[in-house]
Amino acid sequence: MMALRLLSTLILLSASGSVCGLMISEVLGNDVKFPLSASCGAEKTQLLFISARDPSPRLVASRTGAQVSPGPLYTDRLNHSDSLLLLKHVRMNDAGLYELTCNDRVETLMELQLFFPVETVSAEGQTVDLPCHSVTLGRSVESVKWEKSSGQVVLEVDGLSGSWTPGEEFQGSRLSVSRDWKETGDLSLRMEVKQEHGGLFFCSVTEGRVKTLKAAVRLTVRPNITDPESSETSEQPQESHCAELYWHKLFITAAVVLSLILLMFMAAAGCFLKRIRRAVLKASSQDRKKEDESNTDGIPLNPREAEEGLSSSGSDTKEKTCWRTRESL
Repeated sequence: MMALRLLSTLILLSASGSVCGLMISEVLGNDVKFPLSASCGAEKTQLLFISARDPSPRLVASRTGAQVSPGPLYTDRLNHSDSLLLLKHVRMNDAGLYELTCNDRVETLMELQLFFPVETVSAEGQTVDLPCHSVTLGRSVESVKWEKSSGQVVLEVDGLSGSWTPGEEFQGSRLSVSRDWKETGDLSLRMEVKQEHGGLFFCSVTEGRVKTLKAAVRLTVRPNITDPESSETSEQPQESHCAELYWHKLFITAAVVLSLILLMFMAAAGCFLKRIRRAVLKASSQDRKKEDESNTDGIPLNPREAEEGLSSSGSDTKEKTCWRTRESL
């Protein structure tokens, strides 16, 4: 039974020359939805395997009617509904080729590609480059496609003519890729960002009907709340704030310098006053000394004594005068 299933898979692959089916692109850690076959009857058994090219593929889940049984490695990571299987928190080992069978007959091939997204942040109205690179020289690249995780086509580039066509929801948006992308292998998407553009973008290349995911970019759009007028007004407070700091520092410096000058002036004044005081004290001491010396020479300091001295001196003069008069007589 297993050999028959593998043989049918090989026949399908060799007949198509490539993987014909569904390519699922998802970010590592997210949940992945695998569609179930609607043509398989309720009485038939559907099996979902991973790594169909592997000699020992792993069973992900089996369903018979409404009964779904997870495989041994997926008991705690599988949910289901009538039309799909949900694999939760995909890991890198979950990437690969999946095969959905109905009574051992291959119904659908699905390839799961997982990526770490590049995180890009841009403001609304700005131009941003979403990076994507691939080997293109010597390859028969049929098309390059940028899509959102919801399946919306953002931009599709024709590999033969090199012309590009925006998706329906991106009509009127400024989108472009490098014109020499075939020579450089640079498939980066340049776009003018709008608020609704935020989300997960995938870049894929189709060669010989094989679609291969090359990059995943998560774009976060922050609102652009500044315009030229508001930017000018926002710069003015900053300039005034800088000017205010400058004048504040200048005032503090001037106050410190003036305080030092005042202290020096007060110190000099104190020294000058001390010198004047010493000179005054010295002059007063000299005056006192002179007075003391004059007192010792017979000059009375007491007015009363001075009067007595004058009276005594006067009487002596009179007596001498009287004596001379008598002698003359």
